[in-house]
Amino acid sequence: MNKIVKFIVFCPMRLYRNYIGKQVSCFLVCLFLQVLVNTSYAEELFDGRLEQLSSTPSISASKHQEDLFDTPISMSVVTGEQIKASGALSIPEALKLVPGVLVRELSNGLHEVHIRGFENTPQFETTTSLGNRSSLIMIDNRPVYNYFNGGTFWENLPVGIDDIARIEVIRGASSALYGANAMTGVIHIITKRPSGQQRGEVNINLGNNKTRVAHVSTHSSLGEHKLHFSGLYDQRNRYQSTYYNYLKDQYVDLDNLNTDRIAPIVVQAPKEAKNQTAFQISLNNDPRSEIAYDLSLSHQETRSHKEYLGINATALHEATINNSALNAQVNIHNLYLRLSHSDGESRFPVIESFSFDETVTQGSIEYEYRLPQWRIRPGIAYDEINYDAEFVGGKRNLRNKAAMLHLDYQPNSELRFISALRHDEYNVPSDKYISYQLLSTYKAQIDTMLRVGIEKAHRSPFIVERYVDIRVINPDFPEFQSEFLGDQQMSLTSIVTTEFGLRHQFSFNNWVDVEVFHSRIEDYVSPINIGVAVEGPLTVITNQYHVLPTEAKQIGLTVDWGYEALNWDVNVFLTAQNTKIKDQFTNLNSPLVLTNKEDKATPTTYGGFNFNWRPNVKWSFNSNLYYMHDYEIKLQQPQGNQHFQNWFTLNLNMTHHLSKSVDFRLALKNLSNRDQSQYFRTDIIEPTLLLGTDIRF
Repeated sequence: MNKIVKFIVFCPMRLYRNYIGKQVSCFLVCLFLQVLVNTSYAEELFDGRLEQLSSTPSISASKHQEDLFDTPISMSVVTGEQIKASGALSIPEALKLVPGVLVRELSNGLHEVHIRGFENTPQFETTTSLGNRSSLIMIDNRPVYNYFNGGTFWENLPVGIDDIARIEVIRGASSALYGANAMTGVIHIITKRPSGQQRGEVNINLGNNKTRVAHVSTHSSLGEHKLHFSGLYDQRNRYQSTYYNYLKDQYVDLDNLNTDRIAPIVVQAPKEAKNQTAFQISLNNDPRSEIAYDLSLSHQETRSHKEYLGINATALHEATINNSALNAQVNIHNLYLRLSHSDGESRFPVIESFSFDETVTQGSIEYEYRLPQWRIRPGIAYDEINYDAEFVGGKRNLRNKAAMLHLDYQPNSELRFISALRHDEYNVPSDKYISYQLLSTYKAQIDTMLRVGIEKAHRSPFIVERYVDIRVINPDFPEFQSEFLGDQQMSLTSIVTTEFGLRHQFSFNNWVDVEVFHSRIEDYVSPINIGVAVEGPLTVITNQYHVLPTEAKQIGLTVDWGYEALNWDVNVFLTAQNTKIKDQFTNLNSPLVLTNKEDKATPTTYGGFNFNWRPNVKWSFNSNLYYMHDYEIKLQQPQGNQHFQNWFTLNLNMTHHLSKSVDFRLALKNLSNRDQSQYFRTDIIEPTLLLGTDIRF
């Protein structure tokens, strides 16, 4: 059986590398010619799904429903139907369908996601710095964010692909609307809510590397109220059981990795990539009601391999994370209330002192005044964030009080002005921070929209950089100790982004979206070696968190084009950008030695190609190609550098619609032109063969 699976998986991959890859350019040219021929014919025959997509109501851009075509910022929406057609099995994988988003796979089902890049900026830090700490991820308006050291743990989200109604992605600074950490954008995951009578669904996917993803959901009506339940089981093995050894510069098994280590790295399941169970329960009424409410409760438990801690032995390590969350939203006429609470625990056996418990409580009140030409939306917000960890000396707290004002003025049908202002007051640092968003749109014609904007945002304080006060003992060299000290009053990292955009519909089924952007980030924070002292038999290296003089600047262009014919549609998008670092340090020893560099970790070009073909009502086919140009990650020793050659992955998905109640699926994923990892010293990505079924009742 294994030989058959390997033949089915690897034979098409070799064929793809040796033949199909050489035909890509020819195929795109032929496809473009076919588009020109079919445009007028398609217009006469049907209403296209792309026309429906352009009029898809989105809420993330302005906090009220408006057509995607009219949104004043750089934004994309991917619907649950599009995600299902692509065969994606995880939320990060679905984000490969979105322009301007960089998705790298660490291992089977484990990903890291950035909006427009800025990864590994500044350079020469540890792997801890590689995660995206500059984008805000939300589920149904609730931020899901790690305030301990920043970032989002994607494999620990309590919802699966089959829970999603749509994902709205904002590219660009949005702290004025959504608070800190929305520096490079917002990814808003909106889950399904029932609208009809009692229904249920079971989704099962099985693949090689012991990939088993199962989802069940059911909903029922209780008069005007809708009750929904969904459960998720996601278990996957890694593509390999070995670990990259920094010192030996090669992949080795766990026993070899622990050779000569006084304190061995203990891993419960070296072959396991992810093992997650999760559920979500929601209760809501009609959102158009005078008093509309939406309540949800979720819980998840996950054991997975992560690249989160900057340990000096290897990149991936095991983590166990459990958390529960409650989210309540109530709309009373034009009054919007939200309160959420989550608590959980994160355990990292490789460095137990870095494990933590957390509770996060966040609430907001907003009111929208609606006048003939104005929408005025003032509001207030409060965050209470508590962490308990040995690494920071016990229980620590972050608090924030904020006041917001959003103005939307439309003097006529062509012109629109939008401004947002937010004032944040933290307990640490004690300074006050202003975020703003100034936008304008001009509808030159019914089918052409121009937009321009300038936005400022900032990153929230993190527990580690503010409160850390600990000595770390290297068990392999106990005579050396590293002392880390936080600084509560450091300035917060901030960004200013300027954007110009154009949306144009050549016809109802043929459109293009173009955006030009420039961003500048300053006030990066990192621990600096400020001195070495000898204390008897010990040598103590003191590292103090400081604001760095380093700045990063980025300029780029994103083009997104979509077209739909009678029984097929295509979407092509590409981003070209350049990121430069001013005053990059050569190492983190005081005094800093500074130089100017290009950020090689953000590729200069990346993009995707998504093609759907529906020959009849029984069959549908999807191919999704995702591409990144060369990039290089540079970290401090002993991690070192890694160069990644340009790569693409091709996912193929075939669905047979047996009936209204049953679908069968066959998918082939990760066909690539490279045998290499996509992220720093993580697993080498391998093809995956998947069989799936959806049963609705």
